[in-house]
Amino acid sequence: MYKFFLIYFFISFSLFSQNTTPEQYIFNFKDIAMEEMYKYNIPASITLSQSIIESSFGKSKLAKDGNNFFGIKCHGWKGFKNEKHKINSKKQVLKTKQNKKFLNNRFEVYFDDDKENECFRKYKEIKHSFRDHSFFLSKRGRYSFLFELDILDYESWAKGLKKAGYATDKNYSTKLIDIIDKYNLNSYDEEVVKKKKYDQEIFPKKLTFLYEGVFGLPSFIGLGTLYGCDKYGQLGFNLQVTPFFVFNSYSYSLFLETRINKILGLGFKRGVSGINVIGSSGFYSGYENYFFNAPYINFKVGKIKHDYNKYSYLLFRLGFYNLEIDNQQDINVPFVEFVYRLGFKKTNRHLLF
Repeated sequence: MYKFFLIYFFISFSLFSQNTTPEQYIFNFKDIAMEEMYKYNIPASITLSQSIIESSFGKSKLAKDGNNFFGIKCHGWKGFKNEKHKINSKKQVLKTKQNKKFLNNRFEVYFDDDKENECFRKYKEIKHSFRDHSFFLSKRGRYSFLFELDILDYESWAKGLKKAGYATDKNYSTKLIDIIDKYNLNSYDEEVVKKKKYDQEIFPKKLTFLYEGVFGLPSFIGLGTLYGCDKYGQLGFNLQVTPFFVFNSYSYSLFLETRINKILGLGFKRGVSGINVIGSSGFYSGYENYFFNAPYINFKVGKIKHDYNKYSYLLFRLGFYNLEIDNQQDINVPFVEFVYRLGFKKTNRHLLF
């Protein structure tokens, strides 16, 4: 009975897939296309229309056998990052042709296209095909000019894809535009733009978790963390030490930062510094703790990497510590630091789709 049910289920699913109407296809994949637009600034109408042409509404052999909805060829393909086969090199080494063939077949399918038996990418899930399409356009130089276009100008995007050589069909851009107009796919572009505008009004800059490593003088090394957004400021905490055989000073502080522009930022620390006290015998005898204020200025000197929700960059920081010493004149100590920061943006894109 159980086997009969499984057979019935798969036959029914297969027939449903074959009889999927264009409207059903669009309904099934519009949310994925809109999410990709929100993340990677590729019009949802373009993503949907390309998938319709390349997969024939999900009915092409490439779409069925490889979950490849965009006709993307291998180009050195080694598997989508979420499906890569993890191999422990100490236990399993792919020496035999059979093992190599198995690994390749997980991520490749072969069909006749411009040439016979061409290699196309294969995905475990359909959503991976949509994500790889976003990667394919956003991370290849020949498509970079597209992202300078108005995101609502789907006609220019369609013509740009043809110009960049995405497809060999001379009428490719016309077909994209016709599909978008026929099914009113540009309405999804407008929905995403409204969503982004709403987010920017409520959260003008994305909330960010930042972790930092510090190297400088006089506080030699340090670690810290921040939370907030660039527009309204970021509140953080850090711990820094100056090692000299033993730690001869340390400081921990709360600090507040805000940015003036893309390069320049201002900050202020308030904390406690423990300074190693050397006794008359020449040996360490403890710490004396002092409160301090430390205004500083940040210069962003380089971005290491950037993607949708993770990024890192370098800062050059200049400022001075103002130590509040009892019954004595306050002491000002200049400092210089190089800071590496790793950030994670928190978004609310899931509120609408």
